[in-house]
Amino acid sequence: MPPTTRIGDALADDGHRLTYRVDGDRSPTLLVHHGLLSSRQHWWPFIAHFSERARVVTWDYRGHGTTPPPTSGEPLSMTSFARDGHAVLRSARRGPAVLLGLSMGVQVVLEQYRAHPEDAQALVLLCGTYGHPLVASASARALLVALARAVGQGGPFRAALRTLLSSPALPRLAALSGAADPQLVPADFLPSLFHHVASLEPRVISEVVSSYVTHTAEDVLPQVSVPTLLIASDRDRLTPARLSACMQARIPGAELVVLPKSTHVAQLEYPERVHRLIERFLTKHHLLS
Repeated sequence: MPPTTRIGDALADDGHRLTYRVDGDRSPTLLVHHGLLSSRQHWWPFIAHFSERARVVTWDYRGHGTTPPPTSGEPLSMTSFARDGHAVLRSARRGPAVLLGLSMGVQVVLEQYRAHPEDAQALVLLCGTYGHPLVASASARALLVALARAVGQGGPFRAALRTLLSSPALPRLAALSGAADPQLVPADFLPSLFHHVASLEPRVISEVVSSYVTHTAEDVLPQVSVPTLLIASDRDRLTPARLSACMQARIPGAELVVLPKSTHVAQLEYPERVHRLIERFLTKHHLLS
């Protein structure tokens, strides 16, 4: 019998509705936090694989995918997304769970763990960092925040971003930056990602990018007391493997695997490898039968 699928709406603390999807009906529950300006649409190989043996909960951050942006309230941030992740898990009535994060989702997972450690049976952190990604210096972060705010105001910066997202050179830039290998990812991945980013409201891009580059959960790392698996890629220049090694050194008992010949989206380039690593980790800790 094929795995069951259910679409749900979680009600956040401020009343905002968050769209999520549950695939499968077996334990454990795997709650997925997607990456920067992305959506749950890029987790289909993971969902297809694990929904036969677990319960996979995927969802879209506010203003992303099928979840509408807020009309008012505090700016979007790693902290607000973490609260929303807790609301999704509460609505799905399937907690605690294995919390998985890709890229920016790693920071969201750590913030959810900070606020609600009871949500987590284990952590799986893929190709991300605890904070201050992309640039190390405060001055460079300030510049990125200024650019993000300019995009949020529309005008020429917003137009320039749209031009960049439609450029035929962008897949090559993705490869050079270690963001993705166009030869390894599914053919529709990069076009769908660029289309999704272009469809986002300018203020969503502005607020999320600003929070992403200035946020840090470094102080959370030594507090983690659940099994933790870190997966990094040797060709990822956005969040290099050395950042995962740094997290491993600070999270008690954390395990680290560095995948060869992969980039920032290893779960799409080598899904079988990533799935096997997660399966072994969950089985080792008696979370998957």
